[in-house]
Amino acid sequence: MTWWLIEATGDDSTLAAAAVALVETTGQAVEERDGMVVGFGPDQAAVERARAALTARFGPALSVTIRPVPTRDWSTAWREGLSVRTVGRLRTGPSWLLEPAADVVVLDPETAFGSGEHGSTRGALRLIDRYLTPGATVLDLGSGSGILSIRAVKLGAARALG
Repeated sequence: MTWWLIEATGDDSTLAAAAVALVETTGQAVEERDGMVVGFGPDQAAVERARAALTARFGPALSVTIRPVPTRDWSTAWREGLSVRTVGRLRTGPSWLLEPAADVVVLDPETAFGSGEHGSTRGALRLIDRYLTPGATVLDLGSGSGILSIRAVKLGAARALG
C-alpha cells in the first residue's frame, strides 16, 4: 500500500485551522511542524480531496502540496535513528551496534520504552550512576525495558525489581 503525504504551509493561525480540517478530511492524525502541517492519506484520491477542501476553505492563505511516500519496511527502518549512549560509566545500545563488554548494556528496544534515547531515562541513568550504593536494592517503577534495573545491577546493586 502506498501512502500519500499532504503538506500545508501558511501562517500560524491558518495552520491551526488547517490541521483540524485536514484531520476531518483524511481521517488521519497530523503532525504540526514549524510553519507546516503534515498529514497522510491512504491513496492519491484521498489527498486530492483533502487538498481541494483545504484550497476551497483557505484559498491563497495556504499552500498545499501532495506526493507519494516511498514504501519502506518500518519493522526495521526505525533502527536507523538509534545510537550507542554513554551515560556515566556504562554504554547502552542495541545488539546491532554493540558487543557485550564489562562497560556495556546491550538492549534491543523493539517496542519497549526505555532504551536511553529519551532525556528522562538518561537523567535517571545519571542519578543511578552517581548515587547508587554497592549492595543496594533498587525498585524501578514503570519499567518498560528494564534499563534502570539492568544498569543498577551492572553498577553494583545487589537486587533490582522492575
